Parts: sequence; structure tokens; C-alpha cells
Amino acid sequence: SCMEYFNSFSLMGFALVFFTNYDFLMGLPSYRNFNYMSPAIMWLILFGLGISQFIATTKLSIKSTRLSGIILMVSAIVWAIIANTFNTSYDSLTTATYIYGLIATFCTISGLKLLNTDRCEEGIAKDGSK
Repeated sequence: SCMEYFNSFSLMGFALVFFTNYDFLMGLPSYRNFNYMSPAIMWLILFGLGISQFIATTKLSIKSTRLSGIILMVSAIVWAIIANTFNTSYDSLTTATYIYGLIATFCTISGLKLLNTDRCEEGIAKDGSK
């Protein structure tokens, strides 16, 4: 689905921006609270989730649908943490808090839909094999 690709490229893009501009970004007030985690771990988590999402999305199987749904749910937690990190960097709300919060919400909704679709497809596959 579009959300799976959007999530994949957004995670990898976020990782790439942090990888190439980490020192500069840490100097900006809106990014100051991102130093709670080492850059290497942050890059690995973001890029790893992004590439995993891409691979799961391009495969066509019940197992990959389930995996893609799980990755979307984990990504929702990551995006919520990112939104909260931006939120705690300022005394007032920023657009980043809303945007990343919306991405977290859409990842949750899409992940649940994929996991429920997976259950339906699994049930159809079991019924069809009788």
C-alpha cells in the first residue's frame, strides 16, 4: 500500500538526513533532544525499519503482509517518539510534532488493517484447502 512505501522511504530519508547532517542538526534547537541515543543506533533503527518495510511490501505473501503490518506498528512507536522528541525540544508545539504524530497514527491504522487483512486471507486460505 501507499502507506507502506511512504513509511519505508520516510524512515530511510530521516536516517539519511541524520547520517549526513548529524552535527549540524544537533546544533538546532528543534533537534537538541535527539541526543538521547547514539547516532549509530538511531541510523540503524531508522534505516533498518525502512529497508525491512520496503522488502516486506514488495513481497506478495501472507507472511510478508503480516510482517509489513508489524513493521508499521513498530514504526508508529518510532514516529511517536520522534514527535514527542520534537515536542519536548520547544516550549510550544511545532509542526513537526503534528506531522510525525499523524504519520504515527496512519502507521498504526495501516498496520492494524494489514494484520486484520492477513487474518481474513489466512482464514480464506484454510477454508479453501478443505
